Amino acid sequence: MNTLTKYDILKLLEEIPDPELPIVSIVDLAMVRDIDVNDQSITVSITPTYSGCPATELIFQEVENVIRNAVGPEIKVTVNKVLFPPWTTRWLTASARTKLTTSGVAAPCDNKVETKIPISKRRTPHLNAVKCPRCETTNTTELSRFGTTSCKALYRCDNCLETFEYMKDL
Repeated sequence: MNTLTKYDILKLLEEIPDPELPIVSIVDLAMVRDIDVNDQSITVSITPTYSGCPATELIFQEVENVIRNAVGPEIKVTVNKVLFPPWTTRWLTASARTKLTTSGVAAPCDNKVETKIPISKRRTPHLNAVKCPRCETTNTTELSRFGTTSCKALYRCDNCLETFEYMKDL
């Protein structure tokens, strides 16, 4: 018999780091869409950060393992992939934004400033400047459309001269 609640399971899932951004959990990234609990089964619905994410299967396996370790083999554990609506960076929790910024990754949405980038500095179609997570200036330049993963871009702060990754606004 299952004695875990949705809240208990969510707390367990908060301990699963994103494989590509281990500073944040899959809960911080708002990938957990639904948790259904009854006496015989637990079903967790997950939306990957993008449909082609190479870490999706690893995340699903980790979700199943963490829950299975908590409830034992007699409870059926299912992890479903939900692709609609597609995941968006607007779903990031405040905790995720703080953790990203603290670790030097510019968080999307709230770090863009409605300032036009001079044409001489514009390397991409972005019309908004990205704020440096270290010194908070908007005097930044995109160096590469892709960072260590395809969901991030590489930027340089033209004030403190540090490079940083920007989690793309998806």
